[in-house]
Amino acid sequence: SRERIDGTLALRIADLGAPALPLLERLALAPRGDSAAHAILGLCRMSPPPDHLAPRLAEQLSTSTSPTSETRAAAYVTLVRWKRSDLAEQLIDEQGRNRSDYRRRWPGLSEDAGREFCTFRKMR
Repeated sequence: SRERIDGTLALRIADLGAPALPLLERLALAPRGDSAAHAILGLCRMSPPPDHLAPRLAEQLSTSTSPTSETRAAAYVTLVRWKRSDLAEQLIDEQGRNRSDYRRRWPGLSEDAGREFCTFRKMR
């Protein structure tokens, strides 16, 4: 089945907490356009994350042939916030260009960042 969901709705679904996890996980790990990126940001809002999810998310994006730049950015923010910077680093391109983009887009992002980082921000 081809599932898509509006980005704003994915973020609002995340506010339901644990009951939203199966839907957001399915959308995040079966990427189809921006639905995956917003589902990942929805997962970012859930705390603490399920233990199994961070490695699965990093593996999915590392092995996927064409994740969108927005999906990759959402996963980076999410993994850093989940205290899995080791996995987030796997999403950085060979030249490190996207790392500088993420730093401009989410200044102050760290493993102690709050939920306010779980949203798309305009490039500065």
